[in-house]
Amino acid sequence: MVPETINERIIHLHYCSGGNSRLVKDILQSDPEMNEVYEKNPAFFEKTSFQNKESLRPVLQRVRALSYDTIQELLFKGGIKALSLIDEEYPSHLFHMTIPPAVLYCKGRRLPPQEMTLGVVGSRKPTVRAERNIEELLRPAVEKGIIVVSGMAAGVDTLAHKTAIKFGGETAAVLAYGLNYLYPASNRNLKEKMERDHLVFGEYPPYIKPMKHRFPERNRIISGLSRGVFVVEAKMRSGSLITAETALEQGRDIYALPGRITDELSEGTNRLIQDGAKSILTPEDLLEEFGY
Repeated sequence: MVPETINERIIHLHYCSGGNSRLVKDILQSDPEMNEVYEKNPAFFEKTSFQNKESLRPVLQRVRALSYDTIQELLFKGGIKALSLIDEEYPSHLFHMTIPPAVLYCKGRRLPPQEMTLGVVGSRKPTVRAERNIEELLRPAVEKGIIVVSGMAAGVDTLAHKTAIKFGGETAAVLAYGLNYLYPASNRNLKEKMERDHLVFGEYPPYIKPMKHRFPERNRIISGLSRGVFVVEAKMRSGSLITAETALEQGRDIYALPGRITDELSEGTNRLIQDGAKSILTPEDLLEEFGY
């Protein structure tokens, strides 16, 4: 059965493309109603702004082989809700990205409001000092209702999620892969807990496996969804600094945990502070950013 509404067509095409939001954006620019895609109009390939037109052909073949109803059944069985960028529940603050996620695949609660959301990122191998600081600095914010958003990666991400849960707060994880997968495997209990009581979501269909290049792409959603981003520990070249750069491009505030100048994992955060990020020394430093 051919999907009838634009919302259904966006989800259908996005799912069949493996979560290629750029492709969906280009197609919408060329064919806003997606009529030509579903009517198999050959002229569509000449009109689209997508650079590699030939890569569209296998995607459209899959669109015709995999019905929208089948996709809906698969999502329903997995307890997954798909929100296209025209859905009323889709976070409007993600629209300002160059390539906003065309679809978000969600499991758990509703997406949080930006004004109460704090992105937390950092090293995958944090120091003992950082582990202690995360709990001390985030606890008061969590107890005030500030929602912690991170990426469920090892290290700081995991600590941030667990701190929010420990002190009765809310947290959301943005995955760099489909909801049918998990990375690292040690976070299985955390993922199951968050899918049940909090929120786990991402822009990739459930069948997409973890791959290295998808993690930097995911970072723009963490920053886009957040009022500000707190970088706990980071080397000079790290994914956390990529998130901070993306946050700045999106007009978000940057907060950073300072450290000793001799510590490799403090090089990135110290540099952020030198470049204008707010230094977080006490819980009050975070709270005042949210009006407390």
